[in-house]
Amino acid sequence: MLGVLAGAPWVTSAANGKVGWALQQDYAEATAAVLSGNGHNGHENTIYELSGKNLTQEEFVSILGNVVGKEVILQQVDDTTYAGFREGTLEVESTILRNYWDVLLHQLMRVLLKLLKEFNHKF
Repeated sequence: MLGVLAGAPWVTSAANGKVGWALQQDYAEATAAVLSGNGHNGHENTIYELSGKNLTQEEFVSILGNVVGKEVILQQVDDTTYAGFREGTLEVESTILRNYWDVLLHQLMRVLLKLLKEFNHKF
């Protein structure tokens, strides 16, 4: 995603495959809502689908372009090419992933603190 924001194409080998997408904030808020439930009653072994409608890569790239305010190029490649592309980005992505989890944890803590403040105001 960061590459796209810098002007790189969206590279995929998914062809017409569909996938769901959600924002980090959505995951953080959903996690906080489940964890802050009354003793977590009713959440055991429950699966929550947070990504909404599954999109093709073309649909996603079109929406992404609208959101970032510029054209995003979709580059379809075969699986072998994509695997090679992915190998070349693993170190960069490892750093991004560490940062992602830091951000996600920070957002989760913000949501939990907000819920705790609301809870304390009720009592």
